[in-house]
Amino acid sequence: MYLDEAGTHDDAEWLVIGMLFVPSHGPLHADLLSVKKSLQFLNRTTRNASYAEFSLKNCRNAKSARVGQGFVDAFCSHDCYFRCLAFEWSMWRGKYFGQAFESDALKKRRAYKKWCEMLLHGERGALHLTDLILDELRIVRQYDVLDALKDRFTMNYRGECPWIKRFVHAKSWQDEHQCLQLCDLLTGGVYRALTRCDNHARSVVDHLRSKLLQIEGPRPILLGEASHWKGFHRRTLREHFPKFSQWVWKPSD
Repeated sequence: MYLDEAGTHDDAEWLVIGMLFVPSHGPLHADLLSVKKSLQFLNRTTRNASYAEFSLKNCRNAKSARVGQGFVDAFCSHDCYFRCLAFEWSMWRGKYFGQAFESDALKKRRAYKKWCEMLLHGERGALHLTDLILDELRIVRQYDVLDALKDRFTMNYRGECPWIKRFVHAKSWQDEHQCLQLCDLLTGGVYRALTRCDNHARSVVDHLRSKLLQIEGPRPILLGEASHWKGFHRRTLREHFPKFSQWVWKPSD
């Protein structure tokens, strides 16, 4: 399981917390690496990696865009699924997360913890001795989210075995973390579909939008499109969108 975020900078319009669930890591990882190998997407920095890191934020040329499109194709063809929470910052009201005399930073800390817990809670039935792999994320580092997730998901209610076995801080540029780079793409794709997207990154987001529409399922998957996702309750998103779901959080949730 992989965790990423987008929209944590001060002038962000939306916050997106994304989680990629990969039941069978090996085949997906191999396909993602083969995309880079076929396009000679090689590491040219001093980092100890054979291949360059794919990041939607740094997708600035045609080769990067083709890698991103290949990653999207791999996601759609493999047995993995993506869940995300999207929150529009214009709706932020600290009163829902604390008392009037408490700081806004403390209230945001509680909000981040709640959002991550709620995303995971809906998937707990599929979790058993799972590894949670995350990059050096701002919300996790700044708001102690990891400790809260460990307390919440290390032992289940019956006390038999943990839902999540290991919490791994990873460097996403390393060759062994291609799935983490895919999570970055999907999370960033939702964020850019909700806001704006320029240059080569747009072709990756457009490709993702098109491929998601082709996935057969109970409901069509519309990337971004906040008004579409607001029509579904979070408890039924898994049923309606087994492959890819986008939960637009509002205070009543």
